[in-house]
Amino acid sequence: MSAVFDDCLASVNKVQFSRHHPDLLAYGAADGTFRLCYVPCNTGGSKGGGAGGKKGALGVARVKHELKGHTKEVTDFDWSTDDDYLCSSSADKSVRVWDVGTGQCLRIIYTLIPQTCIIFHPQNNNFLVVANSKKELTVMNFSTGRVVSRVAMDSNVTALVADRTTAAAAATSTSSSGSSGGGSGSKTAAGTASRTAAAAAGSAAEVDSVVFVGDSEGAIHSFTVDKQSGSLQRRHRTTAGVVHPAPVASLHFSPTSVLANGPVLLACSKDGCVRFYTTALELNGYLFLKISLQLSSRATNMNAAFCPPLGPSESGEYIVTGNADHHVYFYDFMKPRSPLVARVPGHKAMVVDVSWNNTNTVLASCDCDGVVALWQRA
Repeated sequence: MSAVFDDCLASVNKVQFSRHHPDLLAYGAADGTFRLCYVPCNTGGSKGGGAGGKKGALGVARVKHELKGHTKEVTDFDWSTDDDYLCSSSADKSVRVWDVGTGQCLRIIYTLIPQTCIIFHPQNNNFLVVANSKKELTVMNFSTGRVVSRVAMDSNVTALVADRTTAAAAATSTSSSGSSGGGSGSKTAAGTASRTAAAAAGSAAEVDSVVFVGDSEGAIHSFTVDKQSGSLQRRHRTTAGVVHPAPVASLHFSPTSVLANGPVLLACSKDGCVRFYTTALELNGYLFLKISLQLSSRATNMNAAFCPPLGPSESGEYIVTGNADHHVYFYDFMKPRSPLVARVPGHKAMVVDVSWNNTNTVLASCDCDGVVALWQRA
């Protein structure tokens, strides 16, 4: 363990690094505490850390902004695609949007019921996909505060995650199409690359992102959300791998996978069952169950996340999760008969959530005592 934030007085429900900055971390707690932290780490580049710094070495972690406003439990939060904003939902019946640079609250959307889950639309961050305790999935307009789309669900929504490959492909293609140039000998190649990139950007822009929704019965639903109108469309529902109905505790999407050689979805249920799906984004998020694991009976109410290889010579499909025995666990889906790879002590209470930074050099974990721990990867 390299660093600890231990001044929270209630259980920390969620911890998450930003999408593009390895040194920005946010966490929300059951008493309404919501904090943005700075976790300086030298990722081996030329900026900061000095020539003698080790790759991934942590500096002094500190709270950058205290995001004050919620009066009850912070149930969920999410980073915008460009990391400029944070959105949060709360049991105090409000949704808030925050400026990451200043820590100021930019928008408050008051509702009549507690809000349980929230994410930004990956292609249009003006839209927020929000679930509430009334078994509804809604899309809110960040600018106006109005609900632009609403769908009634059969069960309460307990987890949300979006496919962000479409937005990333569009951004990359647009960037590539705008960087043509060079000498006369490269004009043809540059022009071809520019046209190809523009075509890819146009193709990506035409596709609506898929939002995966986990519910209290263990089912996972696929929705598409129109990037211009915010309209929600039901696409698929699956209970593959569900033995006993249990709420989905967390959903994690990854565009790449060793085991599936493509985009995958990781679902962790509150009964300790972890399911690994391949996703057909061209079929609006249709899910194929690849493998499922039943973790120990004490691995309930935990969130799981994808994990990088634990060593330079190792290859596998790793996940990391918390446990009621105060440990952080690492598993390998490539070894379903004996998936446990490592167990790391350090916490003094049930470990609730885990998150890697985008360079996979630092792991954050949080527990029911309000402690957020930072682990430096060897």
